Amino acid sequence: MKKPNIIVISVESLGQILFKKKDLYDKISPLLKVFNDRLLLNDFKTAASYTESPIYSGGSWMAFSSFLCGLKIENELEYETIFKDPKNDNLQSLPSFLKSNNYKNYCLNSIVNSKRDKIDWKTLSKIFATDNFINHDQLNYTGKLLKFMTLKAIPDEYTLNYAYNKIKNSAPYFMFFSSLNSHAQWHSPLKSQKNWKDYNTLDFKTTKNDKTFSEDKYLKAAKYQYDYLTKFIADKADENTIFVLFGDHQPPKITTKEMGKNTPLYIISKNENFISSFHKEGFHNHLDLHTIEKTIKHEGFYTLFTKKLLESYGVGHENFKILPDGIIP
Repeated sequence: MKKPNIIVISVESLGQILFKKKDLYDKISPLLKVFNDRLLLNDFKTAASYTESPIYSGGSWMAFSSFLCGLKIENELEYETIFKDPKNDNLQSLPSFLKSNNYKNYCLNSIVNSKRDKIDWKTLSKIFATDNFINHDQLNYTGKLLKFMTLKAIPDEYTLNYAYNKIKNSAPYFMFFSSLNSHAQWHSPLKSQKNWKDYNTLDFKTTKNDKTFSEDKYLKAAKYQYDYLTKFIADKADENTIFVLFGDHQPPKITTKEMGKNTPLYIISKNENFISSFHKEGFHNHLDLHTIEKTIKHEGFYTLFTKKLLESYGVGHENFKILPDGIIP
């Protein structure tokens, strides 16, 4: 069977507060049905659950490293210890597994005005098993920027579409993207565009660009993520591509620790047998997680996903073990 392309997107600050806090859920639930129907009309199937992040909020790099590498990384010291130790240069992970199976790996980064010498490219190369970084200066973007903290970013919809067009003929490929427009303080476009290229010329509407943390701004940013992502998958993407969307951690300031660390996880594909294998593990078949209890852990994703990938597309799955609590380095 033809190897599937795999796109993993860490959706910034997408937390279970959307489903567990009534006023937020009441506002987003009708849209989730619309977005879910958009996928179904284009023959995409969904397997959904919660995934427990190792962190409450902040430190996205620890969350997505845990998710991809099967390691529970709860603080900066653990991150530094694991990824800067030469003994761990050959850590097994989803990206390294795919690379060993002749995938071309890419990491997409749309941060603008970041000083290259302050980014630890060596560590990121280890995590993503690649030197193929698609950075903002390769995206041919001249339009309005979105701000977060002291940095700026390109609209996520534009970034994803441009990069997809750039790599789509290099199959089989793996691409990782950490979205930015739902990063606190949630300066985000309000909706997707009919043509993603129009971001370069349109004065598109956004949430208020200020330093406030409000549930209203967060909700609008989360809606935008669901909007452009389901639109991209349904309308543009190759039918041989598997999409993994997951929240890295809870939105800061508006989420209490009592809310917990769970974030949404969606595995989306046209391969019904592949998606059904997750349903057999208790995964749900809809974007709406309001009544769902099924939960895995960020550090348990790598082995679960790889096992199911081998069952549907490869060989040797009998000897590959699912480790729900992750790998001990």
